[in-house]
Amino acid sequence: MRSILLLLALAGCGGGKGVVLVTVSTTKTLPGVTGMRASVTHGGQKSQPVSLSLNGSFVVGQQQTFWLQFAADRKGAITVAVDVLGAGGLTLLSGSGSGELTPGSSTSITVILGGGEGMADMGMNADMAIVPPDMSILPSWKKVPGPTANDLRGIWITPPVAGAYVVYVAGYGGSLFSAPSEKLRQGSPNPWTAAASTVTSDLFAIWGKSSSDIWAVGRYGTVVHSTDGKSFASTSNQPTNTWDLTSVWGEGGTVYVGGGYGMVFATITAGTMWMDRSQAGGTPIYGIWGPGTGGELYTVGGSGQGTGWINRSSDGGKSWNMAEMNQKQGVDYLNGIWGTSTKNIYAVGNQGKIYHTDDGAAYMNWKEQMSQPSTWISAVWGADATHLVAVGDGIWTTSNGTDWKNASVILPATLNAVAGVSETEIWAVGNGGTVYHYGYFY
Repeated sequence: MRSILLLLALAGCGGGKGVVLVTVSTTKTLPGVTGMRASVTHGGQKSQPVSLSLNGSFVVGQQQTFWLQFAADRKGAITVAVDVLGAGGLTLLSGSGSGELTPGSSTSITVILGGGEGMADMGMNADMAIVPPDMSILPSWKKVPGPTANDLRGIWITPPVAGAYVVYVAGYGGSLFSAPSEKLRQGSPNPWTAAASTVTSDLFAIWGKSSSDIWAVGRYGTVVHSTDGKSFASTSNQPTNTWDLTSVWGEGGTVYVGGGYGMVFATITAGTMWMDRSQAGGTPIYGIWGPGTGGELYTVGGSGQGTGWINRSSDGGKSWNMAEMNQKQGVDYLNGIWGTSTKNIYAVGNQGKIYHTDDGAAYMNWKEQMSQPSTWISAVWGADATHLVAVGDGIWTTSNGTDWKNASVILPATLNAVAGVSETEIWAVGNGGTVYHYGYFY
């Protein structure tokens, strides 16, 4: 008999609400899965099913997780019913399990799909009004299998097409891997494919314009380029062989790389020729970003001497204006930068610093939004102007662009880079080949 085991762990969450963590695994491959639905009976009330779409197969060794949230005043016996669906909404497997909700404590429920009643057997259907109205689906952070034990330093995701995308990661030892969202969604034990490359130098950043135009940079001026998303080769001309390149970004037909000693170079010829756009002062650069129009560029960096730097150019790097984050603010390094426009930019660094500007002036006014001593923040990314995530020694999120909250995820290693396709579809990578996903499944 086909069977899928679900372990539901009940615990407290923000505001005193209760949550149910659902972890799905299978002992046999189950093809043609299109989704799942879960419903709860509590106090004689039956909730409307909560549905999640999932295309592909459940395979041996994979796990799928999601959360259910409840009001804090709910306690006592509950029954959870789960259906796994195929084409046309056909129920492939069903099951149910019972447990006891106790405020302030944890409970676990095991549901065996294929070995118990499903929603149809319990008289539930999708047209039923929500009773109770306080059950909702929650995304969550989850560690997923990584492609290597090497430190991963960069991540880039192709623009999604019909919901499908490809995740690219880069790291030490010339690590270059990709994974399509279809395999990731199936929970494949090894969804990653190594890129064809002869480069063995450590890579620190990766960025692309499309799947046929991807760049990665690294140790001693290494620059590699891919025109097919599968193989990478060193550019015919390297901008430097002395300084590490730590960041890469592009606008239109121009690609910019930045790194040690304030080095910035630009190419409009796919790396056959480079233009020197370096900054005065020699402060190392750790991040580069722009709004994508008019040659507007921003870099962040620091020298480890109590002063981090944010530099701005409005002419493609021909000239730069510096905004010193002075020693009184206690930031040695600014490591990452991201924004939606010149009037909405975020920069992050050590000492748990997160800065924001919204004035767009030549010498911008940066306001400190967060500060946590002895905390390292590596990178920041946003789904839009107000939904952002920062990663490093921890994970922090904001849903209003101002107030940051710790996601309370215990990390096995520092995270170095983050990217996503929406506020509920985010990926982060870090030391030791660590990969984390935020969302409803995987």
